[in-house]
Amino acid sequence: GGAICCTPHSTLTLTGVSVRNNRAESGAGIANILASVAMTDAEVSDNWATMDGGGVLSKEGTLWASRTMFGANSAGNKGAGIYHYRGTLSLTDVSFTGNRARLAGGGLHTWETPTTLDRVTLSDNHAGQIGGGFHAFYSVVTLTNVTLSGNSSDLKGGGIGNWGGVTRLVNVTLGGNSAPQGGALSHNAGGWSASTLALKNTVLAHGPTGGNCFQEPGSATNIVSQGANLSSDATCQPYFTWPDDQNNRDPKLGPLADNGGGTMTLRPEDGSPAVNRGQCVEGVGVDQRGVKRPQSIACDIGAVEVRADYVWRNYIPLAVR
Repeated sequence: GGAICCTPHSTLTLTGVSVRNNRAESGAGIANILASVAMTDAEVSDNWATMDGGGVLSKEGTLWASRTMFGANSAGNKGAGIYHYRGTLSLTDVSFTGNRARLAGGGLHTWETPTTLDRVTLSDNHAGQIGGGFHAFYSVVTLTNVTLSGNSSDLKGGGIGNWGGVTRLVNVTLGGNSAPQGGALSHNAGGWSASTLALKNTVLAHGPTGGNCFQEPGSATNIVSQGANLSSDATCQPYFTWPDDQNNRDPKLGPLADNGGGTMTLRPEDGSPAVNRGQCVEGVGVDQRGVKRPQSIACDIGAVEVRADYVWRNYIPLAVR
């Protein structure tokens, strides 16, 4: 660890700490080996690793972070923001922005790791090969109320690259991510027939390059809809086959902005087909900002539930006329 190294079986709690401008082969900011690390109200930025984990390297340990930002970290290999191998990873109200990895996982890379992301934003991260925002490698992953915006990869999986493992997206918004194959997301079963990339109440708005969905040729049909998904193009149509899935429809998302809450989000604008077209999911009673679901006759698709007063305010001029 360039700044902090946790020895095996130790416990480290970081509150209100900034870890910046450090250099190391791996874990330039923090190296967690067989230890337990908890971070709150922290910043990990501008760290550089020649191999893995520009911000944090965590191997066979536990990493928990809340209200923490990982920004402008770099890795010569994988996981510029966080590289996590085995152990467990849990992130809540966390942001990854402007991180760069030469190979995989510009923002985040997990390998054989049970991973939970809740109210997380990954924006403007880049990977040289796969998973500009997030690369999940043979991991069990759940993303709930997550936004991925403007991430990119030079090969595939601009937003998310899933390789093996089981990944589930619930009320996730992907907007403006790009890669030659799978601008929003890509999936490779990695030789494991049980591997899936499942989506529910998820919005995919394509970016400058690549379609929204890409599944590696030769894989079984492992991209799975669980209903109420919305894609701006037809690349997800072979998978989005539920009656309430929508293909080739513009989600009409606003720009990445502070729409309330602890992380930046992409809010559906007037006339968005994401509004009142989702399924209300047990255990997902609020959106990424903490706004109660639903706000109207049904839950919205994506990470943001449009507030009833926001919709009304925008339609008042039409009512007056």
